[in-house]
Amino acid sequence: ELWVRKFLEMPTFRTARLFHKEYEFWQNAEDPLLYEARNKSYEGLPMVSNGLPYPLKKMIIDISSNPGRRIFCEGYIEAVGSVMWLGKKYWETTGAKKDKVVSIEWLECTYLPNGVLRIKAHDRPFMESKGEEAEKQNALRKILFPNY
Repeated sequence: ELWVRKFLEMPTFRTARLFHKEYEFWQNAEDPLLYEARNKSYEGLPMVSNGLPYPLKKMIIDISSNPGRRIFCEGYIEAVGSVMWLGKKYWETTGAKKDKVVSIEWLECTYLPNGVLRIKAHDRPFMESKGEEAEKQNALRKILFPNY
């Protein structure tokens, strides 16, 4: 909270989030070499082509359904966290509706100065891609990034 506070004061602030570094890494690891380098199996994970022409073409891990995936969009990064801070510019850029977000019962919402909305979806950073945590991440993504 103390670390993010300075950013919340900036007029261009869009979003900040709390996440688990290791979980986020593996949710976004597409290259099988990352798994091999860490002696971790990727057997059974969905694979897709990287879409590049020969000789750069290769198979990569399909992360498109991972609840903790990160997607770079124009003007923002589509990613969710257990706690998030959403500034005025966030709503303008993503097309999400603040009143819709605040109306969700399981979210703990707090209005902060400078038009920032703090939302808490989970008591600790997300670390699971299945079960209740995955459901929360997917629901957050759906409501917070409606145009994707």
